Amino acid sequence: MPSVTLNAHFNGQQIVLDEAFDLPENAKLLVTILETPNVTRDLIGLELDLDTAMPTMLVSEAVLRRDWDSTEEDVAWANL
Repeated sequence: MPSVTLNAHFNGQQIVLDEAFDLPENAKLLVTILETPNVTRDLIGLELDLDTAMPTMLVSEAVLRRDWDSTEEDVAWANL
């Protein structure tokens, strides 16, 4: 069987795969415990769920770059 990466979580008693996957009996596994980041941060009085906020910021970056990286924007900010 080729190596595969699967998302999982610990439910307090056992490791649970996030999606169904057929594992053969006695399959060798390598378990890596990831550092748990702050799931919420206070930003100007707002609590953000980083699981949702980070992907939103990354998607927004491309859209904002397209808007900001324009000749029109360069002209608007040239005298600053």
